[in-house]
Amino acid sequence: MAPRPKKILHVEDDPEWIDIVRNSLEGFVVFSAHDLKEAVKLSSRKKFDAAILDISLVPDDSQDAQGERFLNALEGLSLLPGKRIIILSAYLLGSNQERTRKYFRYYKVLDAIPKQKFDSKEFKEMVESAVMSKSA
Repeated sequence: MAPRPKKILHVEDDPEWIDIVRNSLEGFVVFSAHDLKEAVKLSSRKKFDAAILDISLVPDDSQDAQGERFLNALEGLSLLPGKRIIILSAYLLGSNQERTRKYFRYYKVLDAIPKQKFDSKEFKEMVESAVMSKSA
């Protein structure tokens, strides 16, 4: 029997990045959520092997913190134990570097990738690593 495809939750508000991630993750089943509400709803109905999260979700995010609130929800609900969360966001460089370090200190984040430095091959390898950490 063939192994079941791994399910990835991708929380992203930009349709272009939804397509980029989906195209980069051939062999995975990617479920996309456009905002925190949709991500929580999907998480309550499906069990995911890993999550990819954009930290800044707009336009509903006046505090620029929907992604952080979802990290907190994932942690609090123990939805993704182990290091199975990858942050993919344009807001990881420059003045946001301290904020990025906080994700590693307080949440079980495997890695954070600035969209400006995205490489599809490295990204897929990182997602494979996140899925494998499930058993760790």
